[in-house]
Order: sequence, then structure tokens, then C-alpha cells
Amino acid sequence: MYGAFIVLTTAALRTLTRIHATEIVPDDSFARSLAVFIAAFWSARLAVSVFVFDAKEFLTTRWRRLG
Repeated sequence: MYGAFIVLTTAALRTLTRIHATEIVPDDSFARSLAVFIAAFWSARLAVSVFVFDAKEFLTTRWRRLG
């Protein structure tokens, strides 16, 4: 379920930035709002991955730990 949330959110961000590319370039409120949302999203995702999920059981090989 969490993976679907991440995929759908990143797909929405990609779609919105492609559709409104000409509006993002100038210094306007949409561009600032989008940048704030993206920063909040990735900050929340980082906090969840650090404080909520424990990946130790999946990090069974050297390559998985490196990744």
C-alpha cells in the first residue's frame, strides 16, 4: 500500500510539472506552491523511512545494504 502511495504521488508530481511547465518557469505562486509541496512530500517520506520502517530484516546481503 505504501509503495502505491509513493508511485501515485511521484506520477502526479511528474504529470503536473509537465502539464504546467510554462507556468513553473516564471516566478509565480504556482511554482512556489509546487516546490513547497514537493519539499514537504520528500521530507515526510524521509521521516517515515527513518523513524517508522525497519528494513533490517530485508538487508540480508552486502548489495542490499549498499543499495
